[in-house]
Amino acid sequence: QEGAATAIWAANTKKPKTYGVLCLNIPDSQAACANVEKQMNKVGAKQVFKRTYRSGTPDMSGDILAARAAAPDMIFDYSIDAFVGARFYIDSHQQDYWPPMGIVANHKTIEPLGGIIGNYPAKKGYWNNTTYLLWGPDHIAWQRKYVPNNKGLSHHVLQGQWFGTQAMIECMKRIGPNLTRPALMGCMNSQRWETGPGLGQAVMWEPGKRYGEDTVNRKEYVYKYVSTETQSGDDGKTRGWVPDPAQFVIEAPMPDGE
Repeated sequence: QEGAATAIWAANTKKPKTYGVLCLNIPDSQAACANVEKQMNKVGAKQVFKRTYRSGTPDMSGDILAARAAAPDMIFDYSIDAFVGARFYIDSHQQDYWPPMGIVANHKTIEPLGGIIGNYPAKKGYWNNTTYLLWGPDHIAWQRKYVPNNKGLSHHVLQGQWFGTQAMIECMKRIGPNLTRPALMGCMNSQRWETGPGLGQAVMWEPGKRYGEDTVNRKEYVYKYVSTETQSGDDGKTRGWVPDPAQFVIEAPMPDGE
């Protein structure tokens, strides 16, 4: 669904006529790339470049040459693994190649990213979609107090785990000493859970309601990479990512069959 949402963003804001995709050799990455293609087909954009990688691919210099020859207007990086994308960007920098409309990626907003990929993508045009706001003052305050060794290492999975744990603890308090798995599941499925403004999301775990509008399975945020300062300050904010001025909030369509 994130692939579909980002393709809608690209069609709205960049309007590419041609595009490329970077994918990982795992099912969810392949599905995301398929959703990108499906949405771009709707606006008549043509896929002219595609590469599927495995984690740990050591060299992509030949792929950069192929991308230059194919000349896509922009590239979607749905390789999921942040370090696969980083390898592509580093090799792109070495050859001074970047698609004219930039690269948009999925969940590469890991805190260490700026120190890995440098300023070249910021100069050339680089965006990321992510599920939660970056980084959330409540989440960062908790991190600083309870897991200080995680400073500078946050990513969206940790944000989701942190919020999911808060909801679970609240349910355990409501249930009391007679805690059972069915009771816990019943509580978790009983309502819409709000992350609060720090993370800017809502979750519905109940089957059949998981794709409600304005919830985590439909809503995404698009950030533009502007500098290597991708780590969070103590205030929960990052200076290296800024809300995309063209369209910050994107919403994916309902998945097929839902």
